[in-house]
Amino acid sequence: MKLAGLALLLLGALVISREYKRYVKKRLAECEGFISFIKYMRIEMKCFLKPPREIGRGFCDEAISPFLIALEKEESLYSAYTAAKDSFSFTVEEKSALGELFSSIGVCYADDAVRMIDGVLERLSVSREALLTDGMRGVRVFQTVSAAASVGLFILLI
Repeated sequence: MKLAGLALLLLGALVISREYKRYVKKRLAECEGFISFIKYMRIEMKCFLKPPREIGRGFCDEAISPFLIALEKEESLYSAYTAAKDSFSFTVEEKSALGELFSSIGVCYADDAVRMIDGVLERLSVSREALLTDGMRGVRVFQTVSAAASVGLFILLI
């Protein structure tokens, strides 16, 4: 009976650490997807002078697909973003930065929009770097601690 309980503890620790790792990877993929989309959007606006509604055409990324699907249905980038923002695991600060960016596209001058794009790209790049270093290190620490705690409980109960 003790062994079954210990096996369940170890299994629970592994499941929790796997879910945390999946969450960090999802967040990293979403961050990279929006960085790619914003870079694409910057080129489309600066070089081809496309209107905001047509900016997303031709771009695809699996991590931000809810946004891209909403972009096909909605009139503006901001309305597409607000329709899809709950499906992303960004922080409140990142969500507000993206919301401010998408609400200003098509309303302000192109030079101002490019400056805003550069600012949001910088914020998302910092978040991406933090996820790559701290997030993945946190995953390894969480896996190690949960496995060590399970083994410790195993030794205590034997």
